[in-house]
Amino acid sequence: MDRLKVQQLADQLVATGQLPQALVEYQKLRRAFPEDQGIMNRLGDLLVQAGATKEALAIFKVLALNLQRDGYDKKAIALLRKALRLAPEDPEAVGQLSELLMASGLTKEAAKLQIDLAHTFEKLGRAEDALAALIRAANADPFDANLRFRLAQAYVATGQKERAAGLYAEAAEELMTAGRQEEAQDALQIATDLVKSAKLYLLQAKLFHHMGQQPKSVHILKEALKAFPLNPILQEALAGAQMEAGHARQCLEVLGQLRQIHSRILPLCERALRPLIQERHLPTALNLYRPIAEALAAKGSSMEVCQTLLRAAEGYEHPTVHIFVGEIQSQGERKEAAIDALNHALELAAQQKTSTLRNKIRHLIDALVQAG
Repeated sequence: MDRLKVQQLADQLVATGQLPQALVEYQKLRRAFPEDQGIMNRLGDLLVQAGATKEALAIFKVLALNLQRDGYDKKAIALLRKALRLAPEDPEAVGQLSELLMASGLTKEAAKLQIDLAHTFEKLGRAEDALAALIRAANADPFDANLRFRLAQAYVATGQKERAAGLYAEAAEELMTAGRQEEAQDALQIATDLVKSAKLYLLQAKLFHHMGQQPKSVHILKEALKAFPLNPILQEALAGAQMEAGHARQCLEVLGQLRQIHSRILPLCERALRPLIQERHLPTALNLYRPIAEALAAKGSSMEVCQTLLRAAEGYEHPTVHIFVGEIQSQGERKEAAIDALNHALELAAQQKTSTLRNKIRHLIDALVQAG
């Protein structure tokens, strides 16, 4: 086939208004030269003129793929934009263009295309397709908080409440970090209306903490433990919230109720012990601390337990503190350290001239010595 001759004929037919005949000639050219991008583009334009939008769109999509394959991304983007002016609701063309835009760093435009497509699907009642488009939009622009809210609504529309709540929670955390506390509170409220989870309660408590409303933080965590009793993460959070609210005693009470006590709670114990000891509530402090100390001593952490207490009691020398240390060291099989602590307690008791306490300490030391 003489390409130049056929093309000239086709163009003459177009010039004289004989569009159907021109299309016949261009279809011949396309069959003869299927990879020729100029011919494909011209054929697509002529199909548009003839009102054959569907056929033109199919040509443009194939041509865009060829351009992309050959490394002409900008030309492919321009072509797909033209194609979408013909059929803005074509999901395949939207997908092609979105991919190219993202690869070119034009993420905002890519996300908008998918949002517009989602809106179209919503109007048609195609909730699943709308959700898929919004997921693609969120992948294109993951930092758009409004988009995340819209995606969450789409999850709700398709019955996926847990996923929706997760998105609201993520948005709430970001809003909290940005100092937009009231908006964060609204987002969390929507999330908790959808599902109940320990994580959401923790976020609510964290938000109230950021807002300086410690009693509310404590209240939320207490409510959470009614829904999720003995949840260790919630218990530790409640202990911390009680301490922030100035309730040292309640903090230690909660920590003592943990099923599995870990040494990571010792810094919080120290914070709670210090004000109780300074306010001369030593017996209360030691009674609350004992179950924690004994549990950790049984795990081999008696030294850390005792150091925690001694730091908390710094500046307040009392034999009872060192008696406690001696008992804990003894339970942790640290006999020498226990005797040292009890001897120090004995010295303090002698200074205070408390014979009853001295006799008790001597009895403890004798028991340790006899035990070897």
